[in-house]
Amino acid sequence: MEGIFFIAALLITAVPVYGQDWGIGVRVGDPVGITIKKYTEYDAIELSIGGADLFYGNRLYARNLHTFYNEKTSGYKGFDYVINTPTIPFGFQLNYLIRKELSYTMPAMQWFYGFGGQFRIQKCSYDFHYQIPNNPTWYTSTGDMVTDVDLGGNAVIGMEYTPTILPISLFFDMTLFMEAVDDPFIFWLQGGIGLRYNFGGGMGDRTPLRGAGPE
Repeated sequence: MEGIFFIAALLITAVPVYGQDWGIGVRVGDPVGITIKKYTEYDAIELSIGGADLFYGNRLYARNLHTFYNEKTSGYKGFDYVINTPTIPFGFQLNYLIRKELSYTMPAMQWFYGFGGQFRIQKCSYDFHYQIPNNPTWYTSTGDMVTDVDLGGNAVIGMEYTPTILPISLFFDMTLFMEAVDDPFIFWLQGGIGLRYNFGGGMGDRTPLRGAGPE
């Protein structure tokens, strides 16, 4: 966990200093947790860390039970699933975002799009009863652990409102996550809303954009 935060800090501080602004706050969605955003003149890098899979519930259980069942029953005479106990899934997203002004008459409102990567992990333990060949006795196994690790790419789009009189930003976004590791080419739709406190670099470096930006 400490290593992830250290790497994230290095990636964020690697952004050029020109037009530097920061935002830090909370988001609700997938992931739900902390959001950190660093702005340059026309773009930004955003890091989100927290609980994952808010929209998909027992995704790990549904994904792994069939494999787990086949592995465990191959040498058993009988098998009876009892319960699973998942941990809270942890998610880590890092996205590069291009910011655009929504209109000349609404300079405080921006929309953005971009791409990035995502890592998530969750563990789940299974309890079950089983019989071995040539033995009528039922035995119980508890705490058989399965770990699910997902790694892949993101495409993201969203909107952000930054009032000129307050150092805050309100935002929402939608993300399409494609797994590359574990289940390649499986897609997950994610999203969130949140609030960030902005500081550093001068608010005038960030808004309004007046339609400028890299082509």
